[in-house]
Amino acid sequence: MERLTRVLTKTVVYTKGKYDDTTSAEMTTGDVRTVLKKLAEYEDIGTPMELKQLKENGGFTSLELAEIATALKKLQMVMSRAADIIDNWKSDYEELKKIKERNIPQKPTLEGDGYAPDGSFIWDTWLCPNCGSAHEVDDEKYDYCPNCGQKIDWREDDVEWKVE
Repeated sequence: MERLTRVLTKTVVYTKGKYDDTTSAEMTTGDVRTVLKKLAEYEDIGTPMELKQLKENGGFTSLELAEIATALKKLQMVMSRAADIIDNWKSDYEELKKIKERNIPQKPTLEGDGYAPDGSFIWDTWLCPNCGSAHEVDDEKYDYCPNCGQKIDWREDDVEWKVE
């Protein structure tokens, strides 16, 4: 871009912040139009202070930087909230997975510690395969463990027998 002082060489020279008269020539209407056109071009790109600030701020105005900072803070809040939601989903998923696994029937462990008068072994306690809680065989034969909710498989095949 052509410097404004070159257009005005007949009238003034701008040097290190000072204007010095060089001739007493008058400006023509064309000179005035040219000067106004150049001033408009300078206004379009910003004042020297604005340009310096843009250069220091990586090409952004102070207002744009403030807007960017606000947007970044909002983004951080959204990302933090999203992380919380994901953590909640993970814990909910894990809990649902445990519930589903507890609904798969598992064989209890049967325990006994004595014999009946006819010589047969007496199984008097069953242990939950999930939580290990003990329950009386004759009095507490549940379909689900009353302690943890594990579904119990009471089919006779493959029951684990434990003699104490």
